[in-house]
Amino acid sequence: CDIASSLPILQRGKRAVIVGDPKQLRHISFLSTKQQQYLIQQHQLGRVAFDQLDYRNNSILDIVSHNIPSQTQVHFLNEHFRSMPDIIDFSNQYFYDGQLRIMTAQPKTLYKQHAFLQQVTGKRYKRGYNKIEGQAVLTFLSTILKKQSPLNEPLSIGIVSPFSAQANHLQRQLTKSFAAEVIERYQILVGTPHHFQGEERDIILISLALDDKSHAAAFHYLNKEDVFNVSITRARKEQYVFHSFDMEKLNPNSLTARYLQRLSHFSTSKEVSQNTTASSPFLAEILAIVQTIEPDEILIAFPIAGIEIDIVVIKNNRTYCIDLIGFPGLFEAALSLERWRMLERVGLRIFYLPFSQWHYDKQLSKSALVNFLST
Repeated sequence: CDIASSLPILQRGKRAVIVGDPKQLRHISFLSTKQQQYLIQQHQLGRVAFDQLDYRNNSILDIVSHNIPSQTQVHFLNEHFRSMPDIIDFSNQYFYDGQLRIMTAQPKTLYKQHAFLQQVTGKRYKRGYNKIEGQAVLTFLSTILKKQSPLNEPLSIGIVSPFSAQANHLQRQLTKSFAAEVIERYQILVGTPHHFQGEERDIILISLALDDKSHAAAFHYLNKEDVFNVSITRARKEQYVFHSFDMEKLNPNSLTARYLQRLSHFSTSKEVSQNTTASSPFLAEILAIVQTIEPDEILIAFPIAGIEIDIVVIKNNRTYCIDLIGFPGLFEAALSLERWRMLERVGLRIFYLPFSQWHYDKQLSKSALVNFLST
């Protein structure tokens, strides 16, 4: 939100909560710097710090962030529910210092690829759009739509390009190639990152539009942090990135190069701490019971939403969490109330098993555990 539009709202409240993300796009202002300076002089506001009046470049979030008296007034919302783990991972590492807890990070999603590269031999025209790449995007869109069953809830789809010329070209071709009812049914939105600020779709197709001969200034714009961050974080389930340039020719330290390299080297290996049962007799006994229900998979010390769970059991596409408490060693500590509530928000149930309970009444503990894994 811009400063001017926010002032009448702030006048009507005793308290205010300003929610936003400085790593994403600000409002768009058409007020020139020259006109802004003229208004400051006209109203004799020269003594006021310029950043307080810089409507063009500062949002209400910027003003509040720079003027709050204490950092205790800042609360970081670190639970990310939107995207599959590999879609949000790059943004989490490069923009948020790995502080986001990815609430979609579960056994069935954590090591599955949801973001893909699509190499195209396109060429960017002088008018700023890439016709061949645009056609590849729409052809791929047609393939996605053909796979959708009319009996299922339709997936929403977005097409993003950092460049307005490419976005406009794709919009024109979309309306020519697809019926209005199809566009409406799948909520197909085409635009630049500015159009997608605050938006999300199940599937996002990104058209970078540039080729090997594109001007360095175009690549520089592609690497603007706010534009880039919004572009790659709109997808919930799947993301496809179309490009017409040689990745090897990019500046290896640029955001684009790092991101594309990340997508092209996705690893499906499960880097899970597989502690031996010998290190914990308590763990060994519980695993023996878990095996009796014939689970599809058992994971030890597995991270879910950034929280390491002692035992994760997968059966019939359902996930069960077991927290072992009290036995000296790796599985001694209990999950905190905060983390327990976090896992509840993910939609997972947890079975707490204190070693003292197990030691004094194994039969009751075993029955309770088997019952938990059967519901």
